[in-house]
Amino acid sequence: MKNRMQDLDFEQNVAFDKVQEYEFTRRAAQRFRQVVSLDSFEDEDADVIFHYLYKEMELVSFGDHLKRYIYERAELEEPFSEIPQEVYKEIVVDSFKETYTPKSMNPTSTKLSALVNNWLNQASVKRETVFLLGFGLKMTTEDVSDFLTRVLKEQDFDFYNPDEVIYWYCYSTQQGYHKAEELKKNMRYSLLWKWKILRFYTEATCALIRRRN
Repeated sequence: MKNRMQDLDFEQNVAFDKVQEYEFTRRAAQRFRQVVSLDSFEDEDADVIFHYLYKEMELVSFGDHLKRYIYERAELEEPFSEIPQEVYKEIVVDSFKETYTPKSMNPTSTKLSALVNNWLNQASVKRETVFLLGFGLKMTTEDVSDFLTRVLKEQDFDFYNPDEVIYWYCYSTQQGYHKAEELKKNMRYSLLWKWKILRFYTEATCALIRRRN
């Protein structure tokens, strides 16, 4: 099996010059096309082909997608693979401070730098982390949408969810996290008063019906 696997190891003979190392999907597609075009491909056992493709077609983590996003946005000049994680961490931390974005949507004693390191290493994250990064990194609605659908493999903005509608509005108008929180509080305050008015009229109507009876 090992020798036959080596026959399929074509990477040393393939030039990746036209595909950047952070273009994960294009690189995977290129490797796939190369392996299926090998003369020996059709003659190999299914097990050999499966194990080779399983080895090559690895999943790309959330952290790697985040690094690529930062790499392109910051227009870093060094090769992608040579950028230390510390550089990405500093960029994110500085951006969060610049935009006055909190380190979490929920109370936590963990330092921002530790949270950022965690995000850069995570295979996946919660949906709210993407929304937080959207504010912290001044993402557009399109950027956040890509992270939700292409990276997390979840649904796009849920316009039946009031919080996500507010987030979408703030990204669209480039307003920060604190504006989103203000809008969320106002919305809840408005809904509370609507509920109180509805309750008042319901109770008044019931009292009137009882008196008539």
